[in-house]
Amino acid sequence: MFTATVTPFEVCVLEPLSLHDMLRDPLSWINRIVDFVFSIDIVVQCFIAFQAPLERGGSWVFDHKQIFYRYATSWMPLDLITAFPIDLFIAVYEEGQKASNPGGTGGLRNPDDSAASVSLLRIIRMLRLLKLARILRAHRILKRWENYIGVSFAVISLVKFTMIMLIATHWMACFWILVGRLDPVSDDLPVGPSHVALSTNWIHRAGLGNASPIEIYSVATYVALNIITSGSAGSINPSSVVEYYFSTLIAIVGSGVWAYVISSGCGILATLDPHGVHFRHMMDELNVFSREKNLSRAYD
Repeated sequence: MFTATVTPFEVCVLEPLSLHDMLRDPLSWINRIVDFVFSIDIVVQCFIAFQAPLERGGSWVFDHKQIFYRYATSWMPLDLITAFPIDLFIAVYEEGQKASNPGGTGGLRNPDDSAASVSLLRIIRMLRLLKLARILRAHRILKRWENYIGVSFAVISLVKFTMIMLIATHWMACFWILVGRLDPVSDDLPVGPSHVALSTNWIHRAGLGNASPIEIYSVATYVALNIITSGSAGSINPSSVVEYYFSTLIAIVGSGVWAYVISSGCGILATLDPHGVHFRHMMDELNVFSREKNLSRAYD
């Protein structure tokens, strides 16, 4: 849950911190604890037995070489990347560049090289979003919990659909902010007229250039939820080609998520009271039978 909620917000919404600020930031220390837990998980996975496929007998495998080989050829590369503290090493690298060049050009004589270096570091920071892939592995833990929770599967499914909507809205809002920041715009640049399709970016166009991350996130959440439920972003419109493409993408994905949640939720709500449903079906059949046999409504 921490990875699914905090990591996208930190990468897409918050500004990157320097090494000096990281040492005083509580969230940075929490991230280091999470990275340590992920590292311990890598070691533990090398010793956890697994069940062979049914075509191979379906028996449990306890041989450490086979366990390590299976893990190394499946989840281990991704786990190593997600456990690596990318933001910390980038902060150390930038601190070293500033120390070698107090002028602030990052040790690069050509300004174009400096801009390319900043863009490269921004892309490398986005690799932290690969941690979201670990959520796929949480499915086995949730399946294990279902065996111990004495709640009906209908209630569990409703909670799951609610979490899907919340997580989808949160991710789309964070990525919407990230897309809006791909092309930085000076706050002094005037905002273009609303009828112009392509201008700067949606953050600048909405007058949020000086807004706090929480304020920008609240607007992005409103936009994401509107796109998911109605297909429209409301009064916040895309302002660049990339934003238009991304808005179309989240409209397609969001409509699919919304249709899945609504259809599945209605089916589950209809079966929450199986005795009541069975009683209503029996009464309908009784009324049909009474009409076919012309039974009298009078009581003896």
